[in-house]
Amino acid sequence: MATPLYGCHDSATGSDAGYSPSRHAEICAMLITAERELAEVREECAKHGMRAEALEAALDRERANVRILRDRHANEAAAAREEHEAQTRQLRDQLHVLKMVSENAMAEKSKSSEEAARRKKELLELLDREREEKSYIMADYREQTESLIAEQGREITHLRGALDKLKGEYDDLAKQHQAVEEELEGLQERVEDVTAQLDKERSDTANKTKDLQVNMQQECEALRENLAAMQEQLQRTVTQHAAKQQALTDQLQKSDERQRVSEEEYQHTLDTLKQAYRRDTDSLREELSRVKEMHRRQEEELRHDLEKAMRRESKSVETLRQALEQARQERELSVDDGLKQREVLQRQHHDKVVALQRELDEAVQQLVEERAARKDREADTEVLRVRVDNLEKANQRLSNELETIQVDQRSRERLTEQTHQAAIEAMRTKLRTALTDLGYVQDQVTQQATDAQQLRDELAKRASALEAAKEKTVQLERTAADELSKAKSAAVQREKEAAQVITQLRTSKTQLEATCEELERQLKEAEGRVQGTVKQVDEERRSLEEANRRLQDARVEVEELRTVVNHERERGTFAQEEKRQLERQFAEEKLYREELEKVLHMTERKLQDQKQDQACQLRQMEGKVEEQAERHHAELAAARIAAEQVRGEVVRTREAIVEKETALQEMREEVGRLHREAAMREGRLQEEMEDLREAHEVEMRRMDELLNGLRRDLAKSQETCTQYQRELSHIHQNSAGVRSDLEMALEQADATRVKLLEDAKYRDQLNQELQGTVRLLSSRLTSNEEEVRRMQEELADTNKRTQDAHTLIGRKDATIGQLNAKLRAYESRR
Repeated sequence: MATPLYGCHDSATGSDAGYSPSRHAEICAMLITAERELAEVREECAKHGMRAEALEAALDRERANVRILRDRHANEAAAAREEHEAQTRQLRDQLHVLKMVSENAMAEKSKSSEEAARRKKELLELLDREREEKSYIMADYREQTESLIAEQGREITHLRGALDKLKGEYDDLAKQHQAVEEELEGLQERVEDVTAQLDKERSDTANKTKDLQVNMQQECEALRENLAAMQEQLQRTVTQHAAKQQALTDQLQKSDERQRVSEEEYQHTLDTLKQAYRRDTDSLREELSRVKEMHRRQEEELRHDLEKAMRRESKSVETLRQALEQARQERELSVDDGLKQREVLQRQHHDKVVALQRELDEAVQQLVEERAARKDREADTEVLRVRVDNLEKANQRLSNELETIQVDQRSRERLTEQTHQAAIEAMRTKLRTALTDLGYVQDQVTQQATDAQQLRDELAKRASALEAAKEKTVQLERTAADELSKAKSAAVQREKEAAQVITQLRTSKTQLEATCEELERQLKEAEGRVQGTVKQVDEERRSLEEANRRLQDARVEVEELRTVVNHERERGTFAQEEKRQLERQFAEEKLYREELEKVLHMTERKLQDQKQDQACQLRQMEGKVEEQAERHHAELAAARIAAEQVRGEVVRTREAIVEKETALQEMREEVGRLHREAAMREGRLQEEMEDLREAHEVEMRRMDELLNGLRRDLAKSQETCTQYQRELSHIHQNSAGVRSDLEMALEQADATRVKLLEDAKYRDQLNQELQGTVRLLSSRLTSNEEEVRRMQEELADTNKRTQDAHTLIGRKDATIGQLNAKLRAYESRR
């Protein structure tokens, strides 16, 4: 920058010599603007260089961060792998131990399953025997029911024959009634014919009288015409005419008399027929009223009988309810006694538990020493656990059977009440149908106008049949009541026996519940230990969760790297924008340089013009040519130097721009490489993360499965441990008792052994007796159920018979009602 200033000073000093001040000022302004623009370009290049250096420093920092993150991630992944491998080794060791424990447990389980299969076979044999007994009872019941059904079928066929007979008699009565109606219609037709004949005779007589009158008038006219000529014959003709007239009047009187007599005879026959019809209808009405009165009396008697039967049944139901209420009270008392005994046993059990807990605290140290022999004793503990489970199942089964017995008893009571109500409703419906049938029969009876006596006989027969049916129903009701009373007494006795059996079962149930409570307490202790193991498993899970958290942190770091890469991409885009701006500036500088070159060409042209002018002037002024030429050459040299400097600055700026472009290209390549490396690293990290996630999920699932298996095995082992501890506590108690007994009296050892053997035998005997009593009670319960079912079915059969009898009565009443209706219809027609 110093050279152009010196040149400017030279030009300024030499401006007096040969250049004009305006040109000199223009040149100076051009140089100053060029210098200013060059300074601005240098400042912009310096700024761009600083930015490039900042970008390179940021890239270096990012590379260092990426290296640090990569090293940290590799270290953490190696630590996680080592920790995971250690955990897997530990879990495999635990799994191996648990597999050994589970194999021992499975062996014990197979033994228990074989024992259970043996017991199942015994139970199946018992069930087969019970089924054979039930089949024998059902065969006997079927024979009884088939005999009852055959008797009922015979009764039904008899009743159907009676109904068919009644239908045939009713058809005969209908035919007779139809014949009477046909005769009545014939009589009506005859009466109509007689009336028509009388009308015809009246019309004939009227016509004859008219003809006679016409003839008489003609003859009178002829006589009047021939009066003058035949006066002599007038007297004769007059007498003849009077005679004829008298004969005709006599004939008219006789015909009128005959007509009157025939009309009186017709009226008399009609009156006699009406009187006979009235007498017949009155007799039929009286007979019908008597039949209705008899039917009403029979209905009242039947109602009284039904009310008596209802009262008897209500009394029997009330006695049954009282018996059931008494049985329920006895059951409740037995339940209360059982609860009290259970509370007493629970208190005793609690005291025993406290004592056992004290001894258990003392036996914990011995348990630590005896853990080596635990595997041999786990088989016995598993057997004991299976026995306890079997006892619990037997207890549950007995309680379920008791509940089912109670439910069945209640359902049977409800069924008996429902069947009784249904039987009463069926009897009522059958009574209604019988009443309708009786009305139908009564309607048919009213239609019989000619055969009233036969209808009375039929009604008498039907009344006798109704009385016989009523007697039969009364007998059936009596037999049903006797059977019901017997069944109720038997049911009461069986309920008492069942109540006794239930009390015994409840006492055994309370004992089993006490043992179950002991087992539940031991199970709670085992659950506490299981919770300790669960806490260990939870700690392991927390360690796995920490590894997962580290993986999440690695994911976060990957996300941060992604953000850094995105930031680098943004910086790359920013650098590209700066490059575009530099290119635009370079284009502007290029334009400016072209303008400067144009200006230089213009100045050169002007200088050439000036040279020509100066040549002319030199010719004119030869003295001043040399000085002006020297000044001019100096100015040209200065201008050329300034141009060369400008060109050098332009070249340098171009070189700087090229360098910056190369640096930008390198930066772009570096950014692309970083992008590619980041993408590849991200893909590898994602793949590693996916692999780690899948492996972690697989390991977690496997760990969960292992943990579940471990928990199950631990539960089993803890159950066996609790059983073993209980047995140890019992053993310690027995050993302490034996030691004290030995220390107190060694001579009583043989006696105590004998007593213990006797107690064991007594217990075995008691167990056998209990099993026998349970079986006997179950067989009794089943037989009681079958007896109650059989009695209910017999009661249903008796109710069905009474219902059938009532339906028959109802049908007959319906037929009587239909006959009454027909009689009323016939009267209304008459």
